[in-house]
Amino acid sequence: MDQLFDNLIASGIHSMWNINQFIKRDQRWKCYKFLKRSQYFTLENIEKLQFERLKRLLLYAYQNVPYYRKIFNKLKLKPGDIKTLSDLSKLPILTKETIRKNFKDLITTDKNVNKIPYQTGGSTGKPLEFFVTKECKDWGHAAQWRAFDWWDIKKGDKIAKFGGLSPRFRTNKTSNKLKDKLLSNTIFLNAYNFSEGEISVFINEWKKLKPKVVYTNSASAEIFARYLKSRNINNIQADIMVTQGEKLLDSQRKLFKETFKCNIYDFYGAREISGIAAECKEHTGYHISSENIVLEFIKNDSICAPGELGNIIITDLHNYVFPLIRYGIEDLGIPSEESCSCGVNLPLMRSIEGRSNDMIILDNGQYLSPTNITTMLYCFPIDQYQIIQRSKNKIEMRVVKGKEYTEETEELIKLYFIRMVHDDWTIDHISDDESIDIEIIYVDDIPVTDSGKFRYIISEVPIDF
Repeated sequence: MDQLFDNLIASGIHSMWNINQFIKRDQRWKCYKFLKRSQYFTLENIEKLQFERLKRLLLYAYQNVPYYRKIFNKLKLKPGDIKTLSDLSKLPILTKETIRKNFKDLITTDKNVNKIPYQTGGSTGKPLEFFVTKECKDWGHAAQWRAFDWWDIKKGDKIAKFGGLSPRFRTNKTSNKLKDKLLSNTIFLNAYNFSEGEISVFINEWKKLKPKVVYTNSASAEIFARYLKSRNINNIQADIMVTQGEKLLDSQRKLFKETFKCNIYDFYGAREISGIAAECKEHTGYHISSENIVLEFIKNDSICAPGELGNIIITDLHNYVFPLIRYGIEDLGIPSEESCSCGVNLPLMRSIEGRSNDMIILDNGQYLSPTNITTMLYCFPIDQYQIIQRSKNKIEMRVVKGKEYTEETEELIKLYFIRMVHDDWTIDHISDDESIDIEIIYVDDIPVTDSGKFRYIISEVPIDF
């Protein structure tokens, strides 16, 4: 009987959702149906589609967007000179600083294009303002729905969501909360204020709803998972967890699987450009939504080879109001030349390595990725930590001690760092090492950012590629 009731509720919510989309004259279904077909195109045909969309965007930007017209003219180029996807590298990378300096000139002069104001969460500094169109939002949502199919998520499935909430939801209007609950069958926990009372209410709601899906950023999920483990609460489970918004660490994936007894899938998107890439059930890497974007991996102004770490550069093929062409999103990733056994022919990205300012840069030119550092620290009794690189030979580490933390733990942490710095795991004692100064500061809590994310590593040393 309970299952029958759940199915009726889900069916009703699905119908309400469809009515809501019809009222809004939404085109997302058409985008979604196209992406369902195009994922099985040959790679050659996917690239043909991608290039046709790129050509239209470049011609439009040249004719209607002052910034790009100036760039093309300065380089003595015409849109027709971009004859292949690789020719896109003839144009400069669009940095966040460039956007701020040329904001008005990046807006189309075409009055017929709808203009929706947007901004980033500002987790690494000042929020970036820009515009999107309804069309590019529709394609981004469609890419997300396609990934839902890969993960067996259906419209009307019960969802537990925690992490940063949008400004609209933060207004705390009852009408908005009711609409979201009715149309999404969703319970929420606000990562901005993880209080004991709010968590207790959320746990009770979880037990009543029995959600199939958890939708979260990884830092918020880690805080919640550690809360459950510390109180021996073992009956908060789900079938699927979708993480997004920040790098999912291997240690977090293991923790979530143990705590929530669920399958975990990571989704890569941003406020500037949504639905960039996603894992499928095979976990071979991240399928890139190449129908919507052009994704490049660049190191020292050159295209990265498969398996080589580089800056992720993105072109949104659907944003005509504020074109983001070769946009430096300030993330690092590794391209892949593998194909996936799931049958989807979209190209793969092997991994997302985090923000470019999450990378520790040493005096000897070596880079320590967040993955290496967090994997090392996972074996220590630490409840929370944050690493701040002040200079190439100065690291400050803020630590919230776990129950079994001792003076010996501090010495071991420093020893492990020195081993990583020298890439020598035979070192068995701390000497007067002048190559790196590691200071550990003990705190009671490390807060999340305003966007509900947690920054494990902050480097104040600029990356040089």
